[in-house]
Amino acid sequence: MNGRRPKKEEVIEFMNWYKELYGHYPNAFEFNNCPQRPSSIKTVERYYGGLVGIKKEMGIANPDDRKGERRAMVASASMASSILSENLMYASLIEKYGKINVHRWEPYADGIQKRSDFGIYTADGKHYFIDIFWASNYKNAMNCINIKLNKIPEGVMDQIFLVCTNREINKKEMYLRIKNKTNKIPGNITVLEISDFESKITAGDF
Repeated sequence: MNGRRPKKEEVIEFMNWYKELYGHYPNAFEFNNCPQRPSSIKTVERYYGGLVGIKKEMGIANPDDRKGERRAMVASASMASSILSENLMYASLIEKYGKINVHRWEPYADGIQKRSDFGIYTADGKHYFIDIFWASNYKNAMNCINIKLNKIPEGVMDQIFLVCTNREINKKEMYLRIKNKTNKIPGNITVLEISDFESKITAGDF
């Protein structure tokens, strides 16, 4: 991923996705430390003039704007929590299923760029995807869920688990809002708070 020259459209799509999720465009550090990035920041600098060059292509009026640093620091902390949660999840899944059966950043389908955080292959031949997110509250969780749902390509039939890794979130309210969504979540997609997800794994429900 790091050495491949990404299409400009891929970088722009990632930039917009990041802004939707965290409320601002990523800086170089945030870009390089986000697992969903289309390439390394060095590759973007080499081919497109870095993030400033990409922002110019996007028509952003002040592409080198340094304002809003406090908001960016909060979002960076959120991203750090997400990365830590992903690493902890990876270790937990390996312990349960074995490293060979846990695939990080597995594409939802062959030939497409959109990826899950994990693809899992069970001993009884089942396969499912996991996509995780960290949200500070249930309102933010709904925004994250909608972003995750929009990223899943049509036609994916395997089971998909969207897992909120914040154990302090009001999961009762989150589940209620999911139940009352106008646009219902497809039947093969389940949203769980991480404790509930872990309980299902321990119980052998999937």
